[in-house]
Amino acid sequence: EAQNVQDTFARSHQLLQIVSQKGEPWISNNASYYIEQLDKIELSIQPMEEFYPQAKLLCPIAYKRMDTLYLTIKRVDIPTYKKFDMNLSYNYVSLTNKEWAFLHSLETFRVDTFVLRDGSDYYMHYTDLFVDSLPIGKYCMLAHCRPLQDSDDVRVVSLISVTKIRVLGQQTNSGKSLIWALDAYDGTPLAHAVVGRNNGKLGSKYRLTNAKG
Repeated sequence: EAQNVQDTFARSHQLLQIVSQKGEPWISNNASYYIEQLDKIELSIQPMEEFYPQAKLLCPIAYKRMDTLYLTIKRVDIPTYKKFDMNLSYNYVSLTNKEWAFLHSLETFRVDTFVLRDGSDYYMHYTDLFVDSLPIGKYCMLAHCRPLQDSDDVRVVSLISVTKIRVLGQQTNSGKSLIWALDAYDGTPLAHAVVGRNNGKLGSKYRLTNAKG
């Protein structure tokens, strides 16, 4: 099946060359659009929502037309992040000048390189990346398919946090909502911890856990 797709692509490309050499008009825009999309590099990364120190980061990915993935991990300074007032957590389409100014202002913590399997054909592939652990803090992860990171190469931008606190929710039979703050390593409840909830347009609401966490 993969060979059939490649043969179709080759025949279509050959037909385009013949038509251009004869000077005849090419009227099938759909065909040229299909060829362009078929050869397009695609990448999607969905990091886990919670990361803990001393543990690898699990990042399920989907990719096409690439065989090497580079992850540039940058430290995020909290005051700088609040100053720019943005949420970088999406698949890359195009970054504004403000967003690029924010990214360039961040310190590069490290660059990881992953060799992917079967990435040169025209099919979407799926796998899991296990990224080495990070210290406690906030980070911005840039995914690109060439060592040189520029505006045309970055495919995914994700903002992640590494913390040793895990927050869990529980719904009781009476309909009451309970929020627990636990140590991510041993599950010990954390007493008098500040827990924040984002209520959208209403802003963030902060509560203090009791002695039982």
